[in-house]
Amino acid sequence: MPVASMPSLLQHALEHGYATGYFECWDQYSLEASIEASERLAAPAIIGFGAAVCSQEWLNRGALGDLAQMLVEITGRGRVRLAPWPADRQKIDIGDVYSSYAKIEATLGWRPTVPLTEGLRRMVDYYEKYGHHYW
Repeated sequence: MPVASMPSLLQHALEHGYATGYFECWDQYSLEASIEASERLAAPAIIGFGAAVCSQEWLNRGALGDLAQMLVEITGRGRVRLAPWPADRQKIDIGDVYSSYAKIEATLGWRPTVPLTEGLRRMVDYYEKYGHHYW
């Protein structure tokens, strides 16, 4: 699947009279599934990548900090510092997000195959290579 900038993808869609979907991916698994579905259908897709899927139990264990530490180790940059959520930002807090790949598994037979650390490494590599298309 070739990577195209957002302006060129949307311009092509406009010139050829078709719509393209936007798919928000919350983890490596949903990212892989969205790409695979787009490739199988030979359909362009705008794919967003948001955050890791997590449960409240996982968050309570401090695993979000573990995830941040993994990214620091993978990139060799940054540091992890715990801070309270700012009171003035409470109104934009989206709360907890839970998801499952059960539907795409039932529909396409897709199952996750990439361990978390490898998925994070691939994500970092991708954005280091193609980040100029996003910002």
